[in-house]
Amino acid sequence: MNVALVGYGYWGKILLKNLLEIKDFNLKAVVDLDYEQLKPIKAEHPEIDISANYQEVFKRDDIEAVLVGTEETTHYQIARHALHMGKHVFIEKPMTCSFSTSKELVLLAEKNDRTLMVNHLLLYSQPVVKIKELLADKRGDILYIDCMRVSFAPQIRKRINVLWDLAPHDISVVNYLLEDMPVCVSASGVPNVSTENQDTVDCSLYYRRGKIINLKFSWKYPLRKRQTLIRTHDEVMVYDECSEDSSIHVFSVNSDSQAPAKHPVERVPPLAVALKDFLYSIEIGHQPLASGKSALDVIKIIDALQSSLDNNGEKVFLDLDPYRLKSTNSTYDYILER
Repeated sequence: MNVALVGYGYWGKILLKNLLEIKDFNLKAVVDLDYEQLKPIKAEHPEIDISANYQEVFKRDDIEAVLVGTEETTHYQIARHALHMGKHVFIEKPMTCSFSTSKELVLLAEKNDRTLMVNHLLLYSQPVVKIKELLADKRGDILYIDCMRVSFAPQIRKRINVLWDLAPHDISVVNYLLEDMPVCVSASGVPNVSTENQDTVDCSLYYRRGKIINLKFSWKYPLRKRQTLIRTHDEVMVYDECSEDSSIHVFSVNSDSQAPAKHPVERVPPLAVALKDFLYSIEIGHQPLASGKSALDVIKIIDALQSSLDNNGEKVFLDLDPYRLKSTNSTYDYILER
């Protein structure tokens, strides 16, 4: 498949490496406003065109899909133009920085019969796949989930806060595991002195049947932690992304022993899996796991959490009336009824 990559920053470089390694992708062009930094790509790969103008690249009939790896605040404009030009779109998280613009992209992709996928990378990670399998193995309903995604970042982003940066990871996973949307949410945060954007945020998501999800995100935490704890009726599952041991540790609630059962997980780069899902979805015309519609659910939740932040932690109830739950064998979807 002929594709173009827009953005050659941190994520753009990672996407470029993967696109060159996956033989089913034929990278035709790389776009970035900093044209000079693209010249080494042209020197090493003469067959790849470079440009500072994505509008001109999107006019090309030979380019079927666009991958967007630019700053979050530019996602909407670039993805919208690509969809208008009839391209399939793979976009870094968050899809956009508001629910209204994300919804517009989803409806535009649907109208033009194009695949829209958001890089919710953890959905393709082997630990999450394993946890989903364990939960399906008659282990009881989830009672609560605690997630901590914190580290110390010397430089703070000025355009978005830590919620919009980190929350898409864990909220996409929580929705996937629960196959549901929260009824209401709340959030409180600490603003950074220099930017006034929150650099630490604590969130609570309240799902039906009393399920509570607690999430902590921070750019100013002295330790790096990426930990998820899932409590069911009979067990507690723990996974630590930062640990050298990639196993899922399962503790029995009803046992006197504190020794966990370990479920080994193979380390497979999730981005390659995600990109192949994007490619496969276009080829056979099905929705990818990290579809635009499932990503819209994530944005809806983050939008509500931001509203709670702006109102001193007040609970915000989600309006789910426009949605109807549609179950499938492997995942879920909320279909917009217009």
